[in-house]
Amino acid sequence: ARARGEFFDLVDVDSFGSEGRFVGAALECVRRDGGLVYITGTDGLAVGGHKPMRAWAAWGAALRPVPSANEHGLRALIAHAVREAAARGLGATP
Repeated sequence: ARARGEFFDLVDVDSFGSEGRFVGAALECVRRDGGLVYITGTDGLAVGGHKPMRAWAAWGAALRPVPSANEHGLRALIAHAVREAAARGLGATP
């Protein structure tokens, strides 16, 4: 889409598993003046800290299986999206 100059109002990333590799592509094709990127993290084992190497590979975060693991996973996902946006010179607001 970016190569053709097409940008979208909303891009929904629901990848059934780790979405880390798709966040950058979604940011590349969303409108720069207020476009939205929705990200769904369905890799429960990584989010819950039961597969820490998978979380590290997907989001660059070390997660552990603790009672607050879901919140940690959400924060890791948001941090990954913000880092990807910053690397492209874009702003991101969770």
